[in-house]
Amino acid sequence: MRDMMDSIVNFNSQFEFNPKINNENRLITARSFVVVGMGGSHLSADLVKMWNPNRRMFISSDYGIPNIPRDILEKSLIIAHSYSGNTEEVLSSFEEIIDAGYALSAITVGGELVKKAVDNDIPYILIPDTGISPRMALGYGVISLLSLMRDLETLPEIRALSSLIRPKDYEEEGKRLADVLLGKMPVIYSSCRNSAIAYNWKIKFNENTKIPAYCGYFPEVNHNEISGYDSNSATRNLSKNVCAIFMVDRDDDSRIKKRMEITRQLYDERGISSIQIDVEGLNQYHKTFSSILLADWISFYLASLYGTDPVSIPMIDALKERMS
Repeated sequence: MRDMMDSIVNFNSQFEFNPKINNENRLITARSFVVVGMGGSHLSADLVKMWNPNRRMFISSDYGIPNIPRDILEKSLIIAHSYSGNTEEVLSSFEEIIDAGYALSAITVGGELVKKAVDNDIPYILIPDTGISPRMALGYGVISLLSLMRDLETLPEIRALSSLIRPKDYEEEGKRLADVLLGKMPVIYSSCRNSAIAYNWKIKFNENTKIPAYCGYFPEVNHNEISGYDSNSATRNLSKNVCAIFMVDRDDDSRIKKRMEITRQLYDERGISSIQIDVEGLNQYHKTFSSILLADWISFYLASLYGTDPVSIPMIDALKERMS
């Protein structure tokens, strides 16, 4: 428990990271980017894409060469991101991308990926190996991605978060909401524009607290998902333990905010519990990480209430062992 708490409390220090790009002379300047990553290693890419929807950026979470048109791959910088450096899918992609001759780079703390980067003279960034979980290394991941992309406009704003973000400011609210969510299955709802934040919340509940959690995005959920709560006596028990978390952002489209309000009313009328989380901050970067830090604290204290280790991931480890 102490290791996870320390990683939350010290999270803002990640924004002080000043990465060295090894083999920088081989790093191309590109206008489009493809990030290959799984699990916690693609969460930072989701955020970078969310902040700048106009950026030509694609994310691949699969084996092999990303399923993207060849003419795009030929003009893109591909970034293989594996925190451990041993992610099976990313290593598979690395090998096939090298063979295909596309421009490639890497982000990792070590493992096989850094060996392959060195052997192939590929530009790479080594993230500090502090022992934290990949899902807790978002600051390192974001700064590394922006550095390889040569995004000199966004980097200073991200680095400023080292002093703007105070992780303990969100602890008490996180502890309170953990009590509210005890015994509940979280379903996190956001606008489409904030979908990467909602997905991060989902991952924190899954991996830190070891509970089922899901997320959905407005307005799409109003065209299908809400029908799943139109229960009758035979299906009511399926949703009685759900707690819908509505992430309300003042910068969202007014129609989205209206849809959230009406949906929450409809859920309340059907006995579905819900809470509202206001997504607030000094700018979009501060807003993003303030919200994610709140999720860290909630999932941490929920893990304590359930008697669960927030660091270990036994089922994922078991799967990897059987795959080897």
